[in-house]
Amino acid sequence: MGCAQTSSSPGSSLAFPNPPTLVAVTVAAPFAGADWAYTIPAGVWARLLTGFCTLATSSTVANRLPGLQLQNATPAVIGKGITNTAITANLTPAITYARAAGWTLAGGTVGVNLSMPALILPPGYTIGSITPLLQAGDQYSAIQLLFEEWTSLPLFDALTPTLS
Repeated sequence: MGCAQTSSSPGSSLAFPNPPTLVAVTVAAPFAGADWAYTIPAGVWARLLTGFCTLATSSTVANRLPGLQLQNATPAVIGKGITNTAITANLTPAITYARAAGWTLAGGTVGVNLSMPALILPPGYTIGSITPLLQAGDQYSAIQLLFEEWTSLPLFDALTPTLS
């Protein structure tokens, strides 16, 4: 009689029947003045471990407030976190998303931490930036995400129809 291998991530009390695969994703830069988004592919459950991008702000005077947003497959917003520290005109800060360390944003004199939850997202869910006061000339780029991915989570697979 065999037993299922279990795996667990640091900081997690959940045990999984199969180990996750680490997957690095490059997200295409959106058009200027737009937020970026990434949709979890069909057949995959994913947890964002870390991410990186830059936001080049135009000369238009505004206080951009970057954050992360989650949408279900409907798509309806199911969660978001927005920093309360502004990025002003003519900056190009590097934004790092990290679960264990919170969210760190550095560029010029800007620095802020915003916690990022350790959520396992089902297929069809979307994670992306949300930036109140993003201007037409502002540009996100160099968007890199690192996920833990599972192709099968039996308990969660059974719930999939009720999650959208």
